[in-house]
Order: sequence, then C-alpha cells, then structure tokens
Amino acid sequence: TYRKPRILDQLSRIEADVVCLQEVQVDLWEEFRDDMRDKLDYGQVVLQTMGRNHPVANAILVKKDCRLRVVRTESRSRVLIAVLQSQIVEDEESENLAPIPPLYLANVHLEAGIDEDHVRLAQIRSLCKRLTRHVDGEDHPAIVFCGDFNTIRESPLYTFLQTGAYTLSDDDDYIHTEIHSPLLPLRDAYLELQGSDDDQQMMSFRSGHLLDYLW
Repeated sequence: TYRKPRILDQLSRIEADVVCLQEVQVDLWEEFRDDMRDKLDYGQVVLQTMGRNHPVANAILVKKDCRLRVVRTESRSRVLIAVLQSQIVEDEESENLAPIPPLYLANVHLEAGIDEDHVRLAQIRSLCKRLTRHVDGEDHPAIVFCGDFNTIRESPLYTFLQTGAYTLSDDDDYIHTEIHSPLLPLRDAYLELQGSDDDQQMMSFRSGHLLDYLW
C-alpha cells in the first residue's frame, strides 16, 4: 500500500516504452499487472516464472502504442529473457523496408553478497549461452542487459561484460583460465551518458556504489 502508488507515479512520469523491474512482489502481482494495463497502458506485462518459495521476481512491461512486441520469453535463474520484434508501420513505402531484426532483452537480478562474484559470473555465463541459442548466428544482434547486477565497476564481472574476457585465478595452483563469450563485450550505457543531459544514473546502494546497469 505504501510503495505501489509511488511506483505507479514514477513509471507514469518516465513514460518508457519498455520497463524492466526487479524484486516484484509475486503475491501482489495480479493487482499490480492490472494497474499497469489499465492505468499506464502497458499492453504486454510479463512476470518471470519462478519456482516455489520465491517471493520476488523480474518483470517486463511494454507500452500498447510501442512498435515493439514480445514474441518470446524465457525464465532462467535470476534472469528474464525476452525477444522483442519491431512492428513496421504500414505506409506507402513499406514494401521497400527491410525486416527489422529483433531486440534481445535480458532483465537480470544477480546473486547478492560481497563474496559471490563466482555465482554472478555463472549466472551471466548461463545467460550468454541461452542468448546465443536465441540469436542463432545472427550478425551483430541487438542485445540489452539491464537490472540489478549487484556488482561494482571495479569488479572482474564488470570487466567481463565490458571486455568479453574473464580471468579466473586459483591462488593455490596459480592456474589462470580465460573465459570468453561471443555475445560480449557490451557497452555500459550509463558510463557513456555520464555528464550529458540524458544521464539518469543513480547510486543504488547506501554506500554510494552503483549496482544497477544498462548494457
């Protein structure tokens, strides 16, 4: 009763075509979903399918008048994957337009904890493997990762997303293993917008760290 009106107000002011939410309260989902549709005109509202005893999940909202439409979704551990297809507006020149490739969207909420970088790495690697199957060899696919990564910019996981390479080291045996993903690297949108009029970056932890990203 306290949070929901404020969430609705915030989303109403943002007026985004596509919204990705994390930590959506599952037991209150149906009422929240109906408000998204009736009050804010989000025509497609998808909640991540979770197993038992998961009180929160990720959700993706798409405006009714947006050209994007969700054509496929997949729920993974800590990730909601959606494939969005652009609907071309019919006009006199439409027959000359090439098909617009889909947008591959991953709404994530990775494991929390200071010493859980190896778990977050496994979750991102799993996401990349699943997306590779969706992309199926497509050249230069349009990919967006967003949400709560529970990761600071100085972490190895951030470097993995930014460079596409991750070095695992075993201090006892001095073994170094290189991990690569064909879908990476990605670009940190907030970092590129820093200092511009479109910079909407907000610190997402009480210590002042940024943990949420748009890649």
